[in-house]
Amino acid sequence: MLDGGQQYWLRVWAARALLYAWDDMARGAVLGALADEAWRVREIAAKVVARRLLGEALAAERATAILTAAGA
Repeated sequence: MLDGGQQYWLRVWAARALLYAWDDMARGAVLGALADEAWRVREIAAKVVARRLLGEALAAERATAILTAAGA
């Protein structure tokens, strides 16, 4: 079993599976994962958003990228 510091890997691999096997019921979980405490979970959730074209999150993701690039 993973120790407390490694629990995020379960969320990473669960989200990663959604890159290949999608069900629209996962939409809420993916959008929630964009705010996960672990950066790896947020990263893979962003990839799922892009692959599955989850429009409501794409706008937020683009805004975040623009603000980050601008150093804001």
